[in-house]
Amino acid sequence: NPKYPPLVDRLFTWGKAQEGWLDAISAKVETIRTGSPISGQQRPATSFTEKRQRVLVVQYFISYYNYQSPACHEYYFYVESIRMLLKLGYSQIRVKLHPGTKKSRYYKKIADYYGFECDICSSGAFKEHVAWADFVIGPPTSGTMLESMGMGKPHYAVMLPPSSIDMTYLEGRQVFSDFESLGRALSEGCVADQGAFLNNFISCD
Repeated sequence: NPKYPPLVDRLFTWGKAQEGWLDAISAKVETIRTGSPISGQQRPATSFTEKRQRVLVVQYFISYYNYQSPACHEYYFYVESIRMLLKLGYSQIRVKLHPGTKKSRYYKKIADYYGFECDICSSGAFKEHVAWADFVIGPPTSGTMLESMGMGKPHYAVMLPPSSIDMTYLEGRQVFSDFESLGRALSEGCVADQGAFLNNFISCD
């Protein structure tokens, strides 16, 4: 807010994305890019592993600031992603629910109705779920996207329209808006270079 002076003179930033946000809010502070404390541990994925059967699907959790996104997107994302994966022949699918949502029974009931063969997990360290998977599918508004990419696993981001998310912060990141195009990318084995995008957030270099 230009009416109030900044509380700090200098801010250590993790990368270009954070500095872009500071510019967008007209922050009057000096920035020094230090990178994330864990940036040296990150290994961006550039290709698929030979075995591509284990898929981790992250719950489409609609953030409160995404006020244009209807609540039914969560249901649609779940049903259509699992349906697409089964059609493509993936046999090991794990759905990771957002911590604290307590929706295991809800997701299980939907899976039973459609006859989906998938594991629904509401607990366990996310790192362990990512380590199990060959690749991850989830919303780009979740911190799980950067975690997955940082562990060297291909991450396919899905943002269903309409949405109030400022997509400029996802510059350089392929984001799918429908499951038809995502299905084509999976069947063709396409993996976008995740290194540049990850670098914008945590400065791997």
